[in-house]
Amino acid sequence: PDGYASCVKIQSDGKIVIGGTDSNDTFTAVRYNIDGTLDNSFGINGIVKTYLSIEGSRMHASALFPGNKIIQAGITLLYTDNQKTALVRYVSTGGRDYTFGNDGVVLHDVSSGSEYISKVIVQPDEKILVSGYTLTNGFVFRCYSNGEIDSTFGINGLIFPNPFFFITSMVL
Repeated sequence: PDGYASCVKIQSDGKIVIGGTDSNDTFTAVRYNIDGTLDNSFGINGIVKTYLSIEGSRMHASALFPGNKIIQAGITLLYTDNQKTALVRYVSTGGRDYTFGNDGVVLHDVSSGSEYISKVIVQPDEKILVSGYTLTNGFVFRCYSNGEIDSTFGINGLIFPNPFFFITSMVL
């Protein structure tokens, strides 16, 4: 009720996960049971909020990870000149997955300046693809299931297509 939704995912058990950003620039996930009621076994009364920075954050995309884990992707340091890509992974109860990144959070600086995340996909081998764009070009990067950048992908984990080629979506 105090922000906006960016994506909706349906878990294998039929539960509905809506991801977005609240009015305080905080990553937010809300999970509903199949009957549309809030899932009280998730976070606090069905809601999980992850505060990343006093400079603001925006959640743009999400993906489901095996074991009913949830990945949210977006940007942090929103009101600065050097935004960073942010990935947060939650366990099935809504707590952060501490096997991922640093306390469940991965921050990646794709380029200096503004960044926007368009899609996050979990590959069958559990590697994570993230696409988006900056003010001048698109990008795709890949990390391992623990959040570490996969340096064997592209150049040091990143692919930058031709300048002014913006990536707004992707599929496997």
